[in-house]
Amino acid sequence: MTKTPPKILIVDDEVQLLELLKMEFEDFGFDVFVAESVDKAIESLEENHPHMVLSDLKMPDKSGKDLLHYIKENHPKVRFLFMSGYAEAGDEDVAEAEHFFQKPFSLQSVVKQVRSMLIKA
Repeated sequence: MTKTPPKILIVDDEVQLLELLKMEFEDFGFDVFVAESVDKAIESLEENHPHMVLSDLKMPDKSGKDLLHYIKENHPKVRFLFMSGYAEAGDEDVAEAEHFFQKPFSLQSVVKQVRSMLIKA
């Protein structure tokens, strides 16, 4: 019997960062879905049912905070983390997320934090 890999949805309007994070998480055995906008993230969320969402805070159109509120209302068991170069850990905007990564960050530190959070779940 094989254990199903954890699913993570990564949301960021920076395509290069999405690809880097996707490769890094896949190297650690995650099923990774990516979205470049909140609307695409919601579609992926409904289709793929990830265990965790890692989202940028500031994006065109809708923000990561909009996505967080959608998830809290519709998928309260999904874990949520923010990453941003425009906010700090104490900011009100990121306070509702379980964890916050300040950009630039080490890919390994993000993977390590996500893995530890999912293992504890």
